[in-house]
Amino acid sequence: MNGGMVRCINLLHQLSKNFEVTAIMHQHTSEFKNAFTAYPALANCNMVSTKEQKLKKDLFSFLPPKIASALRQRYWTGNLLGSANLHFLKIYPVVKQLLHRNKFDYIVLEDILLMSLVPLIRKMQPAVKIVYDAYNVNARLLKTQITDSASEKKYYEMFKDECNLYKQVDAAFVCSETDLKELGEMNQGRLNCIVVPNGVGVPEVNNYPAETLKNNEILFCGSLDYEPNREGLIWFCKNVFPKVLELKSDVKLSVVGKGNPGTELMQYLQHPSVHYHGMVPDVVPYYNQAVLAVVPLLSGSGTRLKVLEAMGLGTPVLSTEIGAEGIEYTKDVNIVIADESEVFAQKIIYLINNPAYAVSISKAAYDFVSNRYNWNIIGTKMKSYLLQHS
Repeated sequence: MNGGMVRCINLLHQLSKNFEVTAIMHQHTSEFKNAFTAYPALANCNMVSTKEQKLKKDLFSFLPPKIASALRQRYWTGNLLGSANLHFLKIYPVVKQLLHRNKFDYIVLEDILLMSLVPLIRKMQPAVKIVYDAYNVNARLLKTQITDSASEKKYYEMFKDECNLYKQVDAAFVCSETDLKELGEMNQGRLNCIVVPNGVGVPEVNNYPAETLKNNEILFCGSLDYEPNREGLIWFCKNVFPKVLELKSDVKLSVVGKGNPGTELMQYLQHPSVHYHGMVPDVVPYYNQAVLAVVPLLSGSGTRLKVLEAMGLGTPVLSTEIGAEGIEYTKDVNIVIADESEVFAQKIIYLINNPAYAVSISKAAYDFVSNRYNWNIIGTKMKSYLLQHS
């Protein structure tokens, strides 16, 4: 799962512990039930799949599919511009049916594209409170990806949408104080935000053993579909890793993550000192055998779940400032920070050559996330907020 999916399923799990929850998904419910072992409270959730709903035919049903989709989008949203969004078209009639049959206190929207549902929700249940879960400040991400007029237009459209969130929703969950401040300013202080940070499932015991330090393997773990991950890993492989190998030739880099790396990154992943594993069924063994995890991000927003994941598993983390953004860390106590390629390389060598220091970072990071970023703690905070504002 990517970071957004991990956040989504954990928030849903926490909500299901404390509230009667109905969740709409695009997967079959049988697929979703596979998650019950890891997230047992999801068994309490009323699951509704867009794939399993029998939808009534309408006046557009007899038209060619593309034309029908385009007309439905315009009819349901009241907007004559823009192209059809298949996710919206699947979810709209399901939401309408549920709003007709049930009364809800809160509706949580997990994607900015779902804002098109707000007029329907307001019309059918005016008293319901709508919460938007902002796991990223999307405009900030898109701004870094402007390469032509089309991407620039996409950025400005997203910026406008996020500046008008206060008109659409009653509250927003954000991942960090940084995101809270930015979205607050974009909405001129009129958006009610609460920080619901990303979290991690923390094992009862820190499993970072001394023998791990006998190998010189470092780990990058993250979805390669995510542009900031690709960008950061290219920077690392091009500017940092060669310096590391000059100082210590037997260091290995393991790269774990789903997605297409692209032509440029794939060239670096074919280096003899790089082990590219792609998507794996379980990331824990890779963390356990690594001396440290690197998070060399140069852009992005939200909170890096992979930083918290590594900390919770007791693997020391070396990150750029942007890579650790949104986490209230203490530099050189529970994480190591470096932004310059030369310094980044030196920090890697120092951690490898000084196992006592690496163990101290590991222990402090484990305690840090256990007390601050445990999903159960975050769930309690979210429960308190929702009960106070119901």
